[in-house]
Amino acid sequence: MSRYVLVTITTCHKCPAVKRALLNAGLDMRVINEKDEIEFPELVSKYGLQSAPALIDLEAKKVVNYEEFLLNNK
Repeated sequence: MSRYVLVTITTCHKCPAVKRALLNAGLDMRVINEKDEIEFPELVSKYGLQSAPALIDLEAKKVVNYEEFLLNNK
C-alpha cells in the first residue's frame, strides 16, 4: 500500500497537473476521486478536506502541502 494518497475531484482544474508533477517527482501514491464511493467520503471526513487536490501522508496521518513537497523533493 502506498504511503501517500492524492485526493482529487473531476471538476478540479489543478488536479491533473498536480498529479503529473507528483508522479514525475517519483512519488508512489494512490489517486482517489469522488467516484470512489467508499474511500473518498472517509478521507474527506477523517482529514477535514475542503478543497482538491489534497495530498495525504497516511504514515504521518496528515495532509501535506503538495507544493512544498514538490519543492523539497526535486
